[in-house]
Amino acid sequence: MTRRLTLIAVAIAVLVSFGLYRTELRVREMERQLAELNTARLENQRTIQVLEAEWSYLNRPERLQRLAERYLLLVPPAAERLGGPAQLAALPQRGPALSEHRAGDADAAGWPLGGDSLPLPAWKPEAAAVLLATHGGDND
Repeated sequence: MTRRLTLIAVAIAVLVSFGLYRTELRVREMERQLAELNTARLENQRTIQVLEAEWSYLNRPERLQRLAERYLLLVPPAAERLGGPAQLAALPQRGPALSEHRAGDADAAGWPLGGDSLPLPAWKPEAAAVLLATHGGDND
């Protein structure tokens, strides 16, 4: 009986030793992977910092102004091109302001105009049918 108990104890010790060895190997592999990931993370952080610095350098306002003038032929408007109050007064009127309409008035499209509020679009059932037809009518 003791012989059998000794063999079982030795077998259990061997199995536990083998399991411990495999666990140690897996832990070492995971530590190696963790070190690689940390190295890659630090490298990515440095790359991001370099790219942010380069982005800031390339988006300097004076550089963008110079490039716009060179390639887009954009220049700031001259003061004499802007005009003055006399030129603004000579511009044609577009029509009465929204606040000048009386309640119950309508614009050219038939929208009711009132007070200081903007007209709201009317409900069009055919628009809902088109919407349902194009999107399949599902509410996923």
